Amino acid sequence: MFSPVISNLTPKRTKTPIISSPKRMPLLKKSTSLFTPTDGEVDIGDTVNKIILPPAIPNATNTQSVEQIILPPLIEKKQSTQNVTRKSITPINISSKRKTRAKKELQKMLKSPSKRKLKILKHICSVSGSCLAFGRENEAINGLFNHFSDFTYALPTVRRIGTPSENGFITEIEYERDGYQSNAVLKSSAYRSADNLFYEYVVGVIFINLMNRFFPCFLQTYGIYISTDKHSHELMKEAQTIHQIKDTLHPLDETTSGLDASCLNSDRLSILIQHIKDPISFDEYFREEISSEYFYTVDMIQMLYQVYSVLSTISTIFTHYDLHTNNILLYKISDDKYVEMNYHCSDGSVVTFNTQYIVKIIDYGRCYFNLSPNDNSQIVYDELCKSRNCNPKCGLHSGYSFFSPPPSKDNFYIVRSVSNISHDLRLMYMIRESNEYKYMKYGNDIIDGIFSAIVYNMRFGTPSHKTKENSNKLYNVNDVEKILRIYIQDLTDFKEKNTAYFKNKQSVGKMHIYMNGDVLKPMDFFPK
Repeated sequence: MFSPVISNLTPKRTKTPIISSPKRMPLLKKSTSLFTPTDGEVDIGDTVNKIILPPAIPNATNTQSVEQIILPPLIEKKQSTQNVTRKSITPINISSKRKTRAKKELQKMLKSPSKRKLKILKHICSVSGSCLAFGRENEAINGLFNHFSDFTYALPTVRRIGTPSENGFITEIEYERDGYQSNAVLKSSAYRSADNLFYEYVVGVIFINLMNRFFPCFLQTYGIYISTDKHSHELMKEAQTIHQIKDTLHPLDETTSGLDASCLNSDRLSILIQHIKDPISFDEYFREEISSEYFYTVDMIQMLYQVYSVLSTISTIFTHYDLHTNNILLYKISDDKYVEMNYHCSDGSVVTFNTQYIVKIIDYGRCYFNLSPNDNSQIVYDELCKSRNCNPKCGLHSGYSFFSPPPSKDNFYIVRSVSNISHDLRLMYMIRESNEYKYMKYGNDIIDGIFSAIVYNMRFGTPSHKTKENSNKLYNVNDVEKILRIYIQDLTDFKEKNTAYFKNKQSVGKMHIYMNGDVLKPMDFFPK
């Protein structure tokens, strides 16, 4: 049995990485904002409102504040690549400048769309789902459909996804403008004590939408709504047209008034989220493909790397807290096409592999996030405790559970206001404990060794564990990223199988995700 030695696995950074903050939608008047609005648009390569990631603190027991925020004047785009110094990615930066100019021209044209301008977008992104999967032209597509949230370009017919449950119901909405199509889903609550959708919306618009600029594994959040009354909300379960939905919903916003409404009417909330057509859950794909040696030794590993490379990079400011096999979606590019993924790591290496699937992490209703002292999950909890409408117990009975520290067995070590670098190993734990894995594995000593090394205390959670030097155990997301990276980079068998599988398939391009250097750089996709 292979036993991975996890010595010095915590990613090393000589300087603290920086990320640029997003443009924020304007807040409603006469309302107190929970979060700091940011003016101006951030484009590829811009360095605006730099936010410094804190150093990793493995055993954090309270909210870890971001150490410093720098608010420099706007830097001209022609100077924006000065912060990126690694020679290995210099050619990418040159191409990125060309792409930035083209994107600016495209966005300028889309302010007053015409058939000619739409033709350009169709040429760049013939199917919106493929662009959204790669993080391309998000702003152009969002602008084309008025950010989706007012349903102006929604098609008349809507479709239920799955069946309504005690947790809620999901409605797929298709949009079309002059022949160009895109999709969104409306996620609606069903009962008061379910995870409050207002919090998921806040995590989405404040944190996840920003991360979409850097990583391809998240979905955008568009809007939040409240139904006219409980009866009309119930009728939405059977809605078949967009008019039935529009007549029922009214927009909320990320202010204290929205927070108050979310406590009083937590069972009448809905959020609108980006959707990529016809995804498959990792759970379903895993159960179907585990008998395939290629999936077990190659595909599964690269999918897991798409997840844990990102979670490791942002481990000081984000914990998902509900990372199971049904909260991972897979977007398939095509049966006969693939994309080359390139992850630029903090040690200077590049993890490269081919894949037909882009992984998407969904469901942000229990996440910890800490973007800045003014934009974090602790702020939400503080406001809950101040609100008369959310008392007693700071919204506990309105879907705001798992907020109060300390982490313990009783709350499955889930505290939305506290970081936990180990909790998101739940996905690895679920794979290891599944019957499919136990009884259908090929006996690959290396893969068996990786899963056997996972430390996870109980089915739904674990305390936060720091990396232990000279240990053969995997304690946190940094450990898992490291061992998966070693597997992909150093194992000849992985490279040979991955190359052979796509020998007769067509590449759609190269994706570059930057987890190295001093500044976190927006990801790049270079189509062929």
